[in-house]
Amino acid sequence: MHGRGRMEVGGVIAGSRVALRAWEPEDNRSYWAWLSDPEVLKMFDASVDQIPLAFLEQRYRERAFSPDFRAYGVVLLPQELIGWARWTRVREFGVYDVGLLIGRPDLWGKGYGREALDLLLALLFDGQAAHKVQATTFEFNRRSLRLFQSAGFQVEGESRDDVYVDGRFWKTIRLGLLRGEYAGRRGEARGGGGCG
Repeated sequence: MHGRGRMEVGGVIAGSRVALRAWEPEDNRSYWAWLSDPEVLKMFDASVDQIPLAFLEQRYRERAFSPDFRAYGVVLLPQELIGWARWTRVREFGVYDVGLLIGRPDLWGKGYGREALDLLLALLFDGQAAHKVQATTFEFNRRSLRLFQSAGFQVEGESRDDVYVDGRFWKTIRLGLLRGEYAGRRGEARGGGGCG
């Protein structure tokens, strides 16, 4: 068990409605289809108009066996692939960068991203002994910003006028969550108040 409602079985970590399982090469087609929707692509990478499937497949091959990178399919239980999550180790002493995408806009706002993020954080803080988890989002992506902040992430910095989308410049926002903050939030969720 990894916290309340989380069970790891055969490389899958499951919550109440979604699970994270290893990303498979054939999942790249779903990923590419999601990113073919301009609204989804804008939230993922505001600097491009389209990402070729061959690029996604090559990037997967390059990173698939790196000890510093893991990608997961976000699965709506029992088995519908609805998104992608990943972590990248950016520092040897336990600093990780995360990314998360629910690929279908009709599933946005239903709590699946939050549950997937909670599972990803459990994998990193409990399984990888992370000291810090960080993320980046765009100022216009309010849903992403609220998601990370609701999980306890703090804004650590901004890059002003960093991306140009929909006829104007927007900030890129960097967020971070430390191990102690994560442990404190988990203690509060269990009714422990986070005190030792």
